[in-house]
Amino acid sequence: MSFFSPTPTVLCPYRPCQVRHATGVVDLPPLPLAFWPAASVPALPGFTAYVVPDDTWHEGLPIEGLAPTLHAVGGTLLIPDRARAWLPYAGQAAHPYGSALEGFARRPQRAWHAAGQRLSLDRPVIMGIVNTTPDSFSDGGAYVSLPSALAQARQLAAHGADVIDIGGESTRPGAAEVELAEEIDRVIPLLVSLSQGSPLGCLISVDTRKSELARRALEAGANIINDISALSDPAMAEVVAEAGAGLVLMHMRGTPATMQSDLHYDDLFAEIVDFLEDRLRLAFGAGIDLRSVVIDPGIGFGKGLADNLTLLVAANKLAALGRAVLLGPSRKRFLGEISGRPVEERGAATVVAVSIAIFAQADILRVHDVAAAVDANALYLHLKDRLCFTALHPH
Repeated sequence: MSFFSPTPTVLCPYRPCQVRHATGVVDLPPLPLAFWPAASVPALPGFTAYVVPDDTWHEGLPIEGLAPTLHAVGGTLLIPDRARAWLPYAGQAAHPYGSALEGFARRPQRAWHAAGQRLSLDRPVIMGIVNTTPDSFSDGGAYVSLPSALAQARQLAAHGADVIDIGGESTRPGAAEVELAEEIDRVIPLLVSLSQGSPLGCLISVDTRKSELARRALEAGANIINDISALSDPAMAEVVAEAGAGLVLMHMRGTPATMQSDLHYDDLFAEIVDFLEDRLRLAFGAGIDLRSVVIDPGIGFGKGLADNLTLLVAANKLAALGRAVLLGPSRKRFLGEISGRPVEERGAATVVAVSIAIFAQADILRVHDVAAAVDANALYLHLKDRLCFTALHPH
């Protein structure tokens, strides 16, 4: 049984609207962008049940005043079939970058739920990178020892990281897969050391494709699994669901070893959205709370220069999926293609890319240099209410 329709259904945009019902006209506050029809929820005759993507969607909504037009039951919203035409765009398939999405001011996901923690998405979130690998494209070999990795994690937290993302396997273009035992040895001791020391004051993510490492990492204190393969390991969804962990689902063709072999897209956004929607269905069907899931279009993973630049400036076009968007442009090859600089000299280009991504409504930025990203974020927060430019919507 499918839990989702082929595409989300837009019920109401993020702008005020009116709903007529038996007792008069009610002004609706902004509602979340995308709900999915829930085939698994028995609906009353003449009603359609929709999955509600966020538990705060109803704040300020006069549910009682709308009865019997709207009925909220648990995690679903029941809409009478006869009333759907009263809602703007009701029943209209949500195209990720169609005219129906123009002018939306914010996303429905207001927090990232992760293993009992709740990270607010009211402002852009900064995720700092700690690679415990000898061969990562940027900092490979810098933090292979436990003391150096521990010091780097604590330094990034002190610089203002909201999340620390620990990786024990290089996923640079052409990289071969690391054996499970080796990846465990690179990641778990660091997690244990972090859990035994003073609190970091931020969440901990582990970048892995392997369900067994994910299970051990979550037991050792991690909150989030950053899975670049988007649940390709058949056991990963169950591991994440059982722990209530946060999850990053990323788009990538093939594997890091093969992903750059075919860079042609007939429609970049359509392919990414179709892939991620399929992965969201899989996650939901496995019992993963969608409030714990964020999506990543995979900058640098099977993308050409033009594709990476498109994703950087148009993160908000993925909002049709109803999940927060993570972007990771930090020090990547496309910045070197433009600047002509080697990886160790791409700091300035990274700050510019991060700033563009923030203004393009990326919710989470994955970076090596946390301090610079925090500064860019601070500038955005001071400017966002002063900029009078319709393409830049406030967070």
